[in-house]
Amino acid sequence: MMMRRSLLIAPALAVALLPPTSAHATWGNKCKTGEEEHCYALSLWHMSGSGYGGGEEVMGLYSEIYTSAMWVPGGNEDAYDFVDNEQWFVGPGGGWMEDGQTAGNEMNDYSLRPFWAYSIGGYYKEYVEPWTVGADTWNTYEIEDEERNGRWCARFGNEPPVECKGYFADYATAVEVGMEASTKSAPENQGRDGTTVQFTEGNWHFWGKAEQEAANNYGESEAGYICIKPRPNYEQYPGYARWGTPSSTYPC
Repeated sequence: MMMRRSLLIAPALAVALLPPTSAHATWGNKCKTGEEEHCYALSLWHMSGSGYGGGEEVMGLYSEIYTSAMWVPGGNEDAYDFVDNEQWFVGPGGGWMEDGQTAGNEMNDYSLRPFWAYSIGGYYKEYVEPWTVGADTWNTYEIEDEERNGRWCARFGNEPPVECKGYFADYATAVEVGMEASTKSAPENQGRDGTTVQFTEGNWHFWGKAEQEAANNYGESEAGYICIKPRPNYEQYPGYARWGTPSSTYPC
């Protein structure tokens, strides 16, 4: 699980999702705004490879993400109030890159904006796009080390890469997809994904396996406040999941 620490945010554009009619007053065990209080509903595949051409590892991650409900209480006021629907790769040294769609970030309570972020060697960088993407539609995100040299690139849809960063391992040894939340009170979110990985031979495949986890930064369960389960009728595809909060109209 990853922590977001700082923000580079572009000016807002207003394209909105419908806000919910209510929110829960109680929010998690440790699901609160702040750098140490994030909560996650994730599908994860932790691999056994070295990250440098030995064993189970991948060179790319591709996910279609569908957000059908989003509301971030206080998200138009505080840069640390946000909910992401996103994907990550993690290298053997702990460096990571993520991309996906986010709401909040002192911009808007419910509009979805593509973003990317990475952390490597103690250096963190993030950017939220000024433009929005639609809800109730499949939006695509990709992270890939096409040259197999530790330079990973984030891409939205079929567009050219929006950010590339070197000094990672050549291959990822963990991939994750799902929801990340940092809010003062209970948000509303509902989403699902379809995800594949690029093996080191260059072809795209379904994940080899996956586990689901609803937890906070400390590894403690938050299952009563957020949930994630394999997508109905897609259980044969590891990593395909559906996540939600109790306040959403159709939680897990």
